[in-house]
Amino acid sequence: TTDIKTQAVFFSTNPKSAEFFGQNRAQYFSKWTYFVHVAKLHLSNVLNLNQSIDRIIRILERMGFDPYKYYGIWDVHLQNTHVPSNSRMEKNEVYQLLDEPDFVQMLKKAGYDGVIIKEGKRLGFSMAVLDPSKIELIGYLNNKNEITPVPIPVK
Repeated sequence: TTDIKTQAVFFSTNPKSAEFFGQNRAQYFSKWTYFVHVAKLHLSNVLNLNQSIDRIIRILERMGFDPYKYYGIWDVHLQNTHVPSNSRMEKNEVYQLLDEPDFVQMLKKAGYDGVIIKEGKRLGFSMAVLDPSKIELIGYLNNKNEITPVPIPVK
């Protein structure tokens, strides 16, 4: 088995982005095959982290999250204090926070069941679902970009 650290299931409204990330994981873990799934997400309280880093910092401060505790480099202003420029975390690096079980638990405790994050410039946005029971799989995209339905289980 392969241990994946991420504490969320990620979705995109852009099939090309989903394919990019699927290929990336499949290549990294070499023996994996990926599918771009189509799903309905039944979310009721989504945290939008597709905001300026300053706004993200204020959100995290209100929640009492200390990134330095987890990363050892990002301070409370999401600056890397270990490099001379004190470079800040970029919006498209915020997904790293979702790798931390304590961060995800804090979000769940605050009532969030999803998080919107910014991906790279051409990849758009992703939705991180924190509770898999909120995902309804409909099908997957085949090589013709058509939806192949998920079989309905027989009871």
